Amino acid sequence: MNSFKTGSHIVLAGGGHTHALFLRAWAMQPLAHVQLTVVSEQWYSPYSGMLPGLLAGDYVVDDTHVDLARLCQATGAVFIPARITGLDPDRQQLLLAERPPLQYDYLSINTGITPTALPGSDQHALALKPVSTLLQRWSSLRLALQPAHIAMIGGGAAGVEMIIAIRDALIDQSPDTRYSLLSAGPVLQGHSLAVQQRARRVLQQANIHLDEQCRVQRIEANAIIDEQGRRIEADGIFLATPGMAPAWIKSTGLATTVDGFIAVNDYLQSTSHPNVFAVGDIAVQLKHPRPRAGVFAVRQAKPLFHNLRAVLQQRSLIAYAPQKQFLSLLRCGQHDAIASRGAFHAQGHWVWRWKDRIDRRFMAMFNNLPAMKPGMRHEVTGAAMRCGGCGAKVGKTMLDDVLHELKLVCDTSTPIGLQHPDDAAVITPPANMQLVQSVDGFRAFIDDPYTFAVITAQHAISDLHAMGATPHSALAFVTLPHSHPVTMENTLRQIMAGASRTLQQEGMQLIGGHTAEGAELSLSLTVNGFIAANTALTKGGMREGDVLVLSKPLGTGTLFAARMHQQARGAWIEHALDIMQQSNGPAARRLRERGAHAATDVTGFGLLGHLLEMCAASDCGATLVLDQLPALPGALDCLAAGIESTLAPENRRFADRLINAADFSAHPKFALLFDPQTSGGLLAALPADSDTGELTVIGTVTASRTITLQ
Repeated sequence: MNSFKTGSHIVLAGGGHTHALFLRAWAMQPLAHVQLTVVSEQWYSPYSGMLPGLLAGDYVVDDTHVDLARLCQATGAVFIPARITGLDPDRQQLLLAERPPLQYDYLSINTGITPTALPGSDQHALALKPVSTLLQRWSSLRLALQPAHIAMIGGGAAGVEMIIAIRDALIDQSPDTRYSLLSAGPVLQGHSLAVQQRARRVLQQANIHLDEQCRVQRIEANAIIDEQGRRIEADGIFLATPGMAPAWIKSTGLATTVDGFIAVNDYLQSTSHPNVFAVGDIAVQLKHPRPRAGVFAVRQAKPLFHNLRAVLQQRSLIAYAPQKQFLSLLRCGQHDAIASRGAFHAQGHWVWRWKDRIDRRFMAMFNNLPAMKPGMRHEVTGAAMRCGGCGAKVGKTMLDDVLHELKLVCDTSTPIGLQHPDDAAVITPPANMQLVQSVDGFRAFIDDPYTFAVITAQHAISDLHAMGATPHSALAFVTLPHSHPVTMENTLRQIMAGASRTLQQEGMQLIGGHTAEGAELSLSLTVNGFIAANTALTKGGMREGDVLVLSKPLGTGTLFAARMHQQARGAWIEHALDIMQQSNGPAARRLRERGAHAATDVTGFGLLGHLLEMCAASDCGATLVLDQLPALPGALDCLAAGIESTLAPENRRFADRLINAADFSAHPKFALLFDPQTSGGLLAALPADSDTGELTVIGTVTASRTITLQ
């Protein structure tokens, strides 16, 4: 029987085609006691074969992108949305922007490439990758310009397909636009002469000028300069040059090719570091160099899946030998495509249907996801029974190592804190100030411990902001699920870094806390602030005629309930997390400046529950305008589907306090009133003549002591 390395951590860097297929395979055959983490700056991973069709209008974004967060959830993998900045293979750490390194046992890199830059291209051209940037700027180009001349630099498959797609997209709105494809050599090099000739005819029929002897020297504002000194005026310049590896690869110490790509052996392992694998365009298999094409990335998924499992199970690895010839299906117009494989070539509507069917079948694999096998995540390794009481504390060595890495902020107001640890922290309050104190926290609702910690900290600090206090310090209580010591330390490192960074941004000190083992990852914070005596902004104080304002949109409860059931789009969750990580500090300062009479933060009891608290404290009532309630993207879709948080039914009991609830129960935003919020916004009452600015007005304060809807 094969031995098995328990407690191992596999990190997939990047969300390319190979990793997406790997994740799907892992969902059907997971390994117990193995943590799988995916790191990608992008929540949506584009399928390159459908991008020309996306630009041309054949498809929408959801047709052409893999929802990585949803895929990870189905797989049981942790998804970390972060930008990769480097790698320390000797310490086995993946370096990330604005957060601690991520420790790994085995790493696979599938980050993709970007077009080779030309002088001036960063400032004056739009590269085809990264796709997220391309799509954002493409939308702006379409809306803002009526370009006279669009030029594509690069005569490979991407350049040919994309210039035709751009022409197809703009032909109706901008019929007079001219198009050019500039290539340093024959178009579609690597394909047969017959296929190259087909491409030339297609470009000619589309009135796209082809220059196969244009070696671009530099790019200026609205102009391309070639090596012969020719100046080609263009007000839309796209870059489809051969790809280059990300800059951070060069400093990793991994063996690379002369042009900076990761050198791998037949097993897809780095030739210098066997516990690092690399696939897709970023890797070059030294014994079998092949052109960069998606077909190779797709076919690498099976050997990568086998080999990463094999190294864990100490079994034999299998070699990957890429085929010498492969089929290319190139979109060359509306419902037209070219097929190319060695000497074989064809063109026509039937080829387009063939390509469309293959592409849609590939993407369907990620829309119809297998259910994650239960019990495969966060399993306990080691002893079957763990102690309680103080025996459940996290070890001192681990804790000291993590705290040592934190850049602690301390001043004379905290003579005893983590900088001088003792049994308790000591705070010296400023003269004539009152201490404002609150505690809040919850178990993890997302897999990324760093982001979870940021949101938890903002959620807790929001109580101080709601009362107008100046945040000062915090104590943290972290519960870690027992696992492999390296995994526990990595989780603690990420969660403490997220919390401490948020505290520092708020001008606060982390002055102490406690760690323990438990069933689930959780974080709680006791937060301290100061305020001038008798000036706290409380829930009471609303006055008849005040306007009610809200600083953040609603809907986190239903969105994360939908995520638990794998029914939330990654884009919805990405936007919600961005909002949840935003501080309520700026909104609190604006409320103070504008003379707010009362305020609270909207959290677990939902908007209506917290408004009822304000009305009771102020001895007044309110009128809410349902149409004006701001909702997070996707929240109304989830509520319409009947998806709600487990606390929502309890909150719905507040409907009895509404005078005319029955008249509005069918309104699409009615359920938002009861949706519990995590790191929600501030609800406040402002004088009627206030400048509400960016705050959303949702109603008015009345004297009736009741709440009505409009």
